[in-house]
Amino acid sequence: MGISRRFPSYQHVAGSAAATLKRFPLTLLAAVVASAAAVALIESDGGEHASLINRILSTAALGIPLFIALTAFAERLFNRYSRRLLFQLGGVVLLMIYYISLPDDPFDLYTDTLRFVLLFAGLHFLVAFVPYIGGAQIQGFWQYNKSLFLRILISALYTGVLYVGLAIALAALDYLFGVDINEDYYAKMWMIMVGCFNTIFFLAGFPRDLPALNGEMSYPKGLKIFTQFVLLPLVALYFIILFAYELKIIVQWELPKGWVSQLVLWYAVVGTLSLLLLHPLREIAENKWIKTFMTWFFRALVPLIVLLFFAILTRIADYGITANRYLVVALAIGLAVVTLYFMFARAKDIRIIPIVLAVLAFVAAYGPWSAFSISESSQKSRLEEILERNDMLVDGHMVAADGELSFEDRREMSSIIDYLNDWHGIDALSPYLSDSMLLALDTLPKYSRSTEVVAMLGFQYVAPWRTPEEGAYYSLNTADWGSLKVDGFDYMIRLQGVPMPDASMAYGFGDDTVFVALDTITTTMFLSLTRELEDSTRTAVLPLADTLGVLALKPMRGWAQPSEEMMFDIACGDFVARLVLTNVGGYIRDDGPHVDTFSGILLIRKTKTE
Repeated sequence: MGISRRFPSYQHVAGSAAATLKRFPLTLLAAVVASAAAVALIESDGGEHASLINRILSTAALGIPLFIALTAFAERLFNRYSRRLLFQLGGVVLLMIYYISLPDDPFDLYTDTLRFVLLFAGLHFLVAFVPYIGGAQIQGFWQYNKSLFLRILISALYTGVLYVGLAIALAALDYLFGVDINEDYYAKMWMIMVGCFNTIFFLAGFPRDLPALNGEMSYPKGLKIFTQFVLLPLVALYFIILFAYELKIIVQWELPKGWVSQLVLWYAVVGTLSLLLLHPLREIAENKWIKTFMTWFFRALVPLIVLLFFAILTRIADYGITANRYLVVALAIGLAVVTLYFMFARAKDIRIIPIVLAVLAFVAAYGPWSAFSISESSQKSRLEEILERNDMLVDGHMVAADGELSFEDRREMSSIIDYLNDWHGIDALSPYLSDSMLLALDTLPKYSRSTEVVAMLGFQYVAPWRTPEEGAYYSLNTADWGSLKVDGFDYMIRLQGVPMPDASMAYGFGDDTVFVALDTITTTMFLSLTRELEDSTRTAVLPLADTLGVLALKPMRGWAQPSEEMMFDIACGDFVARLVLTNVGGYIRDDGPHVDTFSGILLIRKTKTE
């Protein structure tokens, strides 16, 4: 009898699963579809259907928190199950609209990926407060979120342990019995465990009688210990570091570093989480310190919020608004709203925290005020300002500069064009490029399009971390070196690495040896049948600087060059050779291109016998 009470029977488990399915049918359907799509994506291995699968996966993944929120809210509004289910069907319409709005590949651009993350986070915040909108239900709200928080931890623990156990079982079958277990099985099993098992287990413990939670006063002791001895010391540590840094800024009168924004936000997150976890204990006599901590925590936040605004607005003034900087500003505004509320409002309603976060997430995701619309407009304005300053904007189209561009302008234009290409797609540059140029860019890999645009403007792409002393990086590759014509030659030698003049590389062909060296300062190559490179009768000198300089700036070169443009015929003494550069890269400085990486194919034929 004692065992049956302690351990649930299979009938009880089956009944609980059936009740969960009845209560959350659309949520579980979304979880199954998301898991199936994730498995299919692994099987597709980036094939032709990968984009379609990604659209289904992202839509179904959003459906999980959306249907949980709709279910929780419907249970508050309606007593009849049919009405609750009908209310949840509105979520199907929203997901269909989202699916239709998606591009062919929803994760190709950073903009689409971040929009998905914002919606996913916003829907989770919605789950946190939607059953407790309106009324004096703060205690129930806290108990409800406590249950969700603990259920998430328990679900993650059970899912992780079960997955590890099954993975070890598969590995044992492979190792002990020789069963061929494809490595993809482990990834597929993880997707099924996270998508299906974890979701079902979590929903099985989802709070049912939400109104009853308003009278629930239980508080886990472990939660208090975790907050007091883990979170609060972190809050104190972050505050000391940030307060000392503020004093340093005031004393030295220097601009704050961009990284300080992250530390301020972490301080706010950890401190706010501590207050939320300790909130029910604040009225107990022995815990009056919690109210004191709450008061001084938000007071201490005020100068840190000022520091946060100062740091991020300084970056924006220098480099414009990006999606990431927009989010930092949005979080700073949200943090300021919450701080002022808890400092001056009489009723300290903790529901404002997830509400503010949800609103910020949804506002940042869509509309002319979104992170993506505003950041694109900001970066285009910066680009136009630099183009106009250098007379590179004619009739609204970008043209190459007549004179020499400053290193800063080249680096800034490279960074802006790179950002627009990565975040908004090359079509973001459509106002400045001809239709033929846009069509040509569409045929290139995404990662090489920005380098082509800046090459069209007459300069080499400059990475944002480069300094004037380092110069601009270039990389040239041969597209078709794998199928070179070798007729007329006797030997083919594969060159690899950067051979230095004082340590030339030797390659044997027949009974002879060719010595290869590269002067990286003058970008001159030496091919010789003797180590004495000064012997002009048996050494070929091949200057590469001019050719590499032209190719590095050639518009529309794509990721690779035709082999004939990277090919050099050489005649010297008693041999002729053909050099094909398969890869060469380095930096273009004031004195020309320098070589840091080098590989090539050398074809050789002897013309005389000794």
